[in-house]
Amino acid sequence: MAVLELLYSSPGTGKTSACIELFKNKVLESKGGIDSRSFFVLPSREHAERIQNLILKQDLPGLFNAHILTINDLASALLKAPQVPAPSGTLRKKILSDILEENSGQFQSFRKVKDFPGFYELLADTIKEFKAGFLSITEFEKRSQSLLKEPVFRMRFKDLSVLMKRYANALRALNLEEPEENLARLLKADTASCLSELIL
Repeated sequence: MAVLELLYSSPGTGKTSACIELFKNKVLESKGGIDSRSFFVLPSREHAERIQNLILKQDLPGLFNAHILTINDLASALLKAPQVPAPSGTLRKKILSDILEENSGQFQSFRKVKDFPGFYELLADTIKEFKAGFLSITEFEKRSQSLLKEPVFRMRFKDLSVLMKRYANALRALNLEEPEENLARLLKADTASCLSELIL
């Protein structure tokens, strides 16, 4: 049975070191050793690289790299699906800017604010939040129905919905996808077969 342990304390008190030591010991104790299905899962690539560097400093060169990954990498591994490249922050903003510029007459609710500094960064962050929360365009449209009685919201809703669909199409055309897509697929899949040998 999996045990959940919460480590909470001030910065610099050894939480990261304790997690590294625990993970190392679990992998070394397992019968399969490095081939076991134990993973050190972190929220971002930067975190994963930092932990890999800390482990390498402990004279364990290269042993754990395949097992230190992000939640999105883990989803890809469990689904046995390739990780599709994700757009950079700059590319996200460029795609959104191109969509609004090419269709400037259509997106009325964005017309007065699209040239404000930071607008495209906020818009890109909104799309990232939707993806991180697994809120699809269809689910967004479904949940917004009760608010459509308000004319101001109805126009903004329509513009945002159309923008998100065009953004998704632009990513597909570039053979890119947001990093959370495989995790969303994993949550929809029959996870029993994916998780059967996983040590939690």
